[in-house]
Amino acid sequence: MPKPKRLGSPPVEVRPTAGGYRFTERFWRAPSSRSGQPMNGARNENASITVTGFATPFSRESNVISDVIPGVTLTLLKTGAATVTSESDTAAVGAKVKDVADAYNALVSFVNQQSTVTQDTTSTDRTVSAGPLAFDSTVKSLLSGLHDALSNPVDGLSGSFSLLAEIGLTSNKDGTLTFDSSKLTSALSTNEGDVAALFTGSGTTGGVFDRLHDYLTGVTGPNGPLATHSNALGDQITSLQSRIDDGQRSVDAYQANLKAQFTNLELLVSSLKSQSGLLGA
Repeated sequence: MPKPKRLGSPPVEVRPTAGGYRFTERFWRAPSSRSGQPMNGARNENASITVTGFATPFSRESNVISDVIPGVTLTLLKTGAATVTSESDTAAVGAKVKDVADAYNALVSFVNQQSTVTQDTTSTDRTVSAGPLAFDSTVKSLLSGLHDALSNPVDGLSGSFSLLAEIGLTSNKDGTLTFDSSKLTSALSTNEGDVAALFTGSGTTGGVFDRLHDYLTGVTGPNGPLATHSNALGDQITSLQSRIDDGQRSVDAYQANLKAQFTNLELLVSSLKSQSGLLGA
């Protein structure tokens, strides 16, 4: 029975090009008959592909490979070189950016709703009601820092963009964000690499989303300002509850003392009435 042999091919290459990736592939295949079908008893071997930028070849049991180039599925049909052309999904990128803007705006709306201060002008005492975050400076400071992480320029980038506003994500006077998808689409069509650098950074310089990630990690960490503020509020609640408990004990003691005094007075009155009856007899 013939043994499987590897089809001859040069090392595979995948090279980034203006239109996508360039690669060559090689894979193991059982020797075939003249009809092109594997000879009886022959067994297939793993497919192998080498991509420029990776030190070692990739070996897979299937000729369909989807875990080498992000978002690209390769179907290996024969040995040789091939060019893979991929296009950016601008709609998907825009949807992700819109998700960020929507999430931020929802947070701003929530904080605003919880920070309202109103006065009842129909009542005689003009009662003032305040939301739970109305006088919480920590929350306001954290929200301001989040806004800065999204809207401030990124220093150190050599590309065309350093602000999200330049690609369609702008700040409003009320603190919310507005997303112009057409502006992002235009920027991606002309300077895709610069947009990517603005998002994720270039070299040792981080991008906007790196900065956003670092900021959120810091403020939500176990030793961050949110945890510190939460612990401080918890301590205040504990202290207030302790004062309430102490006050309740004082009230209970005062009530017990009044009851004892009342009981003693009742007994005194009863005694005086008995004595009065004896004297009148």
